[in-house]
Amino acid sequence: KMGHRIGDLELDGEPIRAGTEYRVAGWASVAESLEGIPIWDLVAEYLRDVRTIKAKSPNVPKLKNVSGNPGLA
Repeated sequence: KMGHRIGDLELDGEPIRAGTEYRVAGWASVAESLEGIPIWDLVAEYLRDVRTIKAKSPNVPKLKNVSGNPGLA
């Protein structure tokens, strides 16, 4: 139900703690006021500077207790 859909979150094997601030980046904002440059401009600037980047393994989330969910087929 609403407000109880996400839980048991970890970052680098450690639980995410309520009240702790974490830095994140995304393509869209949910905040009223924004600070800094948009993420797409930041990424473009970075890529222009480094020219070549090494491939990394993606950080893929592990989903628990979702077997049989038709929305994940």
